Amino acid sequence: MKIKKIRDDLDSYLKKHNLTKKYAKSKKLFENDPFYPSLNTELLEPKNRLIYSFRLDRKYRALFIYIGENEIEIIAFTNHYKWRYNKTEKKICIPDGYFGWGKKLAIIRTIKTIVSRYRFFYSNVSLKRNI
Repeated sequence: MKIKKIRDDLDSYLKKHNLTKKYAKSKKLFENDPFYPSLNTELLEPKNRLIYSFRLDRKYRALFIYIGENEIEIIAFTNHYKWRYNKTEKKICIPDGYFGWGKKLAIIRTIKTIVSRYRFFYSNVSLKRNI
């Protein structure tokens, strides 16, 4: 499995939160085995969007999408306990005060843009774990 080079804003997020070494370790584990037990790779709600995440540590996760059969793109790094999916409103909820509104909208727009850009691959890529 190959991980596409991360964007500059994501790289600065890793540096700001001192996650560079943890990301390097998680990346290496993911490239060898995407379902390595300590990564806790999971499909996020709503499942039809096909956004996945894997663990950097107990607090932070990397959100990613498949852009090919053996390639993923990381679209965000998140604090696992501050983001949640609201099933009734069908959207990701970020607590007030976590980001300014401009930052919230920019993140949501970025995720929507990336997901729509790679929507073509959703029907062509098998994403289930082989057991």
